[in-house]
Amino acid sequence: MERYKSYRGRRRRTRSSTTPYTRRTDEIARKQAIKLAICFVLLIAAVLLKLVFPEVLHTIGEKITATVNYKEALATLGEGISGERKFTEALAEAFTNAFTTKDAAEDDDVAPVENEENAVPAMAQSNNVAKAASGEQNSGGGEGEEAGKTELMNAIVAAFLEGQEAYSDYAIPAGVTYDMPTIPFDYQKPVEGTVSSSFGYRISPEDDETVRFHYGTDIAAEEGTLVRSFSEGKVIAVGESPTLGKFVVVSHGAAVESLYGHLSAVYASEGQPVTKGQRIGAMGSTGNATDSCLHFELKVSGLSVNPEYYLDWS
Repeated sequence: MERYKSYRGRRRRTRSSTTPYTRRTDEIARKQAIKLAICFVLLIAAVLLKLVFPEVLHTIGEKITATVNYKEALATLGEGISGERKFTEALAEAFTNAFTTKDAAEDDDVAPVENEENAVPAMAQSNNVAKAASGEQNSGGGEGEEAGKTELMNAIVAAFLEGQEAYSDYAIPAGVTYDMPTIPFDYQKPVEGTVSSSFGYRISPEDDETVRFHYGTDIAAEEGTLVRSFSEGKVIAVGESPTLGKFVVVSHGAAVESLYGHLSAVYASEGQPVTKGQRIGAMGSTGNATDSCLHFELKVSGLSVNPEYYLDWS
């Protein structure tokens, strides 16, 4: 037990109750109290103005809303109160923002809009996908045509991303891109029908609860409806799986592949060359399908893309 004896060879020094740490803590507390007091005074002043001069305050508020960057000012002040930046600097910048008109700020920060096509409703954007990809929009030619095509493609992608906002907490799966790569050849939609389930995250139809990623687009139509090849190419796989049912995969060159699932019948064989629009199967409900539909997938450079980017569905 000798080794557990207390060491008494040195007297304990009495520590001062005030240390650099406690001084620093007190200083922070004082600063926070000052900040809260300023906010409290501003709040009381606003309430009193509202009670005593409601009409005047309403008129002033409309003018402020129309001309002053009050949102930017409040956001900057909040950064100072929360400690994200020095309070005095944030307060000075908040006053600067408060007395800077919105028009001046927009002139500095926002590039001019050259074309209003981005305001086209999502349905109209979807209906113009095939024309955008084939260059039929903005037929002025040259740089204008390319610029118009790029703008429309960006609008189409933006419409898709807007539809996926409910699932913004979910990461894009590996092997998937939300971009719209260019497909350098002629193509057509594989079947006439109505989109019953789009590409992207969705609530699984199996249990109406689980969120799963859908790697293709489901097009509904009557069973037996002919399914045709997206473009010229070569059949690289024919098979059947519990999920896809009977399926066909076609390689179109230029690193583009298309897949057709839930078929009731297959009219192509592996290794067979096919032309654009050639029948390769018939629509059905084989595999994990709740009704007669075609599960259509597109891959570009090995990445799954949204088929609806390229096709004009009825």
